[in-house]
Amino acid sequence: MHSIWSDIRFYAGIILWLLITFAVFLVGWGMSFTSIDLSTAPKTTGVISSAVVKLTDAGKAGGINSFVFQVNDLPDGYWLYRANGDYSSLYNSLKTGTKVTIYHSKTIQSNGLYTVYQLQDGDHVDYSKDEYEGKEKWAGRLIALPGAVLLLVMIFVQIKKRRRQESSANNVE
Repeated sequence: MHSIWSDIRFYAGIILWLLITFAVFLVGWGMSFTSIDLSTAPKTTGVISSAVVKLTDAGKAGGINSFVFQVNDLPDGYWLYRANGDYSSLYNSLKTGTKVTIYHSKTIQSNGLYTVYQLQDGDHVDYSKDEYEGKEKWAGRLIALPGAVLLLVMIFVQIKKRRRQESSANNVE
């Protein structure tokens, strides 16, 4: 037979896991509605001083290949991520010495780089805000739905396990 404190701990745990499930769903779902307003995003214009595709600890996933570059030999750099991992068009067209306009995040990310929302040389857009938003939307959906479903399944398994234990304890008595 379970004590009242055991029941309180169990149901408090279930409530906590439900709150965590809700939070995971909200964060992921919020990402799926990412919308960048380029008129309010910081804008930098300059000449590319270095550009490389490298493994970075950037973004939500971390440990991903990203296109990383610097402008005007400044210490702060920029990064962007393509879900398909194909940076050949960027790497081939944005050589050292290319003048670019970058719309980016207001703050430097944990990797020490600004996140690029849109990158263009002249009137040619090499990386668009639509591509950035699309990537974020898919990432949000991939976090929200499977994450919340997995957590709900874990909660139901725990409830079922608890009921079986209670049922077998009642049968023994």
